[in-house]
Amino acid sequence: SSASAPQKETHNRGTAARGSKREAVLCRKRKHTTGSGPTSSSELLGARSIPKSNWYASFIVQGGQALDTLLASIPLVAPPCLSDARARHHRAVWWFIGRNSSRTALAGRPEHTDDIAHDGTWHLQVNGTKEWTIRPTDEWFGTRTTRQSHRGPVRILCEPGDILCLHTGKWWHSTQIPTQSGPDHLSISYARDFVLCDRETGDVVGKSDDEGEEATMTNIDGLFTTSFVHAGTIILTEESMPECELPVSNEPNCEVCESEDGVMCLVATKDIASGENLTIAKD
Repeated sequence: SSASAPQKETHNRGTAARGSKREAVLCRKRKHTTGSGPTSSSELLGARSIPKSNWYASFIVQGGQALDTLLASIPLVAPPCLSDARARHHRAVWWFIGRNSSRTALAGRPEHTDDIAHDGTWHLQVNGTKEWTIRPTDEWFGTRTTRQSHRGPVRILCEPGDILCLHTGKWWHSTQIPTQSGPDHLSISYARDFVLCDRETGDVVGKSDDEGEEATMTNIDGLFTTSFVHAGTIILTEESMPECELPVSNEPNCEVCESEDGVMCLVATKDIASGENLTIAKD
């Protein structure tokens, strides 16, 4: 793998609500499609031939016989450093497949973090190449002793056989597929989530043990913060709210209320860390 600092950093940023006590820049998590390629895993896997347009897709195989069959056939179930004695894996495998025969890179989802409850994810590049751009969140960087000059984004080129291990909830990340060589022009990688174990006892450290449970994970549309937000901050007003439903939670971090001038607002009910999804209470 090779790594270098990019010359220009870009972000998918919206606009903070007017009158907010602190600027709270928001991003929307989106599914990404391009051109006339497949828009679902069933369309991709069910095709008799690979679509010739340029496209970038992801899907998940989770639970049941399909997953067991897949785990028996993939080249790597877990890296040696994350063996059963050191980590336990969720019963799911994420797949990321794209075709790019053009002269320019094909971008995936805009820069984002993931709302996860595990210790990390490892990605194995199986075919072709994929380029990652990563940088730490404000909270994660604040716990490190890394020099300030290392805070900026770093680009990592993954080639066949490379493994990238990353906590995608603590690192901003985005990917793109460079121009692919070979007759199929395909980039293929897969990923597994894990929780760490105590080396002596084998017990899970700091996280719940979901290894034996069937995973129920998927991509969702939602809003998340790109910087720390203090409790009481007006995050959005009704005029600036995007067309996106907020997920509900038993432990919400936002509420919808009416301001003194009669405008409906989304307000933070607690301090919200950078990269955290915005949620509201159930009705």
